[in-house]
Amino acid sequence: MGIPLSDEVKKLIDGPNFGHLATLMPDGSPHSAPVWIARERDFILICTEATSLKGKNTERDPRISLSIVDFRDPYTEVQVRGRVIERRSDPQLKSFWSLRSPKQNTPSSPSSTRRRRNSGHKVRLTLPPRAGTI
Repeated sequence: MGIPLSDEVKKLIDGPNFGHLATLMPDGSPHSAPVWIARERDFILICTEATSLKGKNTERDPRISLSIVDFRDPYTEVQVRGRVIERRSDPQLKSFWSLRSPKQNTPSSPSSTRRRRNSGHKVRLTLPPRAGTI
């Protein structure tokens, strides 16, 4: 069961910050990668490719850890542990981008992002924060 996000955590998610998503590899070792983040009420949303290592890892094992560091003050950060509870296809990232604050549109907006993959198989991962939120 999720817990409500504090105003401080919401501010970090809503700001122009990246998250770093840690997932578990098949052998149990950790894998960490930067991700775009957004918020829908008290749910944290993560954008990734379904075919990426993060996408495959979370499909096999939904346990994750997410760290978010304030872009302007790297001493302000939050760590969240939880499980992905939903995987939603979002090929054009329309629902994901509609949830991001206008101030987040740089430098990570679709128009300014280099295209690493063009599979069109993007997914939005949803997780409720758990007691591990600090």
